[in-house]
Amino acid sequence: MRNSMYERKIPKNEKSLHILNKLIQNGHYNGYIELEKFELTRNYLPNNYFIVGTLNADRKFEIKSYLKIRKILKDKFLALIGIALSLFSFIHLKSYWLVLIISALLLLLIYFITKIKKKKEIKIFTTKFLDIYKMECD
Repeated sequence: MRNSMYERKIPKNEKSLHILNKLIQNGHYNGYIELEKFELTRNYLPNNYFIVGTLNADRKFEIKSYLKIRKILKDKFLALIGIALSLFSFIHLKSYWLVLIISALLLLLIYFITKIKKKKEIKIFTTKFLDIYKMECD
């Protein structure tokens, strides 16, 4: 497995499955491991993200991070409604342009914070995975 920010794949073999189990046994993560998928949540509060690995055609787990709770998605939806209403009032009433700008900035802020946290969770997972992988090789 290469340690690259863009390479988010783990080969499916006995050693990788053993390391995934070890991550759960050592208390770093909670979750489950199946033949074609695993889902892990980091033992850290508050943690709103989980790591999902799905098996692809190359017999490698593709690693992705998802939101565990939908609160931030609701916030994004409400921000979009706010922008739409602000845009409507700006076009028809020729005022409230400040509300439109603030709503757009809020939406962008939520979007970028979510992206950054997803990358952080994947980086933490790969770091712990590689640490155990190196310990097993020694």
